[in-house]
Amino acid sequence: MLGDLLPGVDAVVAGRLSGLLIQALRNLGPVHVNAARINHLRKTLPEEERRGLLKDIALAPAWMRPFFVELAGEHTAEESAPPKPSPTRKRRKALAHA
Repeated sequence: MLGDLLPGVDAVVAGRLSGLLIQALRNLGPVHVNAARINHLRKTLPEEERRGLLKDIALAPAWMRPFFVELAGEHTAEESAPPKPSPTRKRRKALAHA
């Protein structure tokens, strides 16, 4: 839990959209947070509340911060998505011969 790493952080964001979002994204995990989910949140959450996420961005784990920025309207979901792993040497070789 975030509060285990930084005591008091959970209390700081408790009752705010940012706290709820941190919990939701933490439960999903970075692999399951995708453009479709972020776009759904953008459509569902009021714009004013989404912009307020930037106030608490420093309290979110590093991997969540690009998604906070995207939800606040700064970037698109595709820009915020974590980079895809590059193909392994064997896979690159196979792609080159295809």
